[in-house]
Amino acid sequence: MGVEFLADALESDLRALGDECRAVGAKAYLKSDLEFIGVAAKPLRAVAKTFLADHPEIDRGALLDHVRALWHRPVFELKAVAVAVMECRIGLLEI
Repeated sequence: MGVEFLADALESDLRALGDECRAVGAKAYLKSDLEFIGVAAKPLRAVAKTFLADHPEIDRGALLDHVRALWHRPVFELKAVAVAVMECRIGLLEI
């Protein structure tokens, strides 16, 4: 599957968990120009773990491609899930 397709799927999963009140509060607290969906850390990490469980074939190159695709989107939770995915596969990042 393509990187953008999987980034779209992750974004859809996160949007399904979003809370508008939480999003507004987080945006104000962080004083950010990014869009906020309003997903708490624990469910966000669960989305990352599910993604990786569903895609065990992801190697270092694919992981970095996915993280870049997520990072380029102007949504706070997509950047956060990119970090969570890397944390779950830290061994792939070691040289």
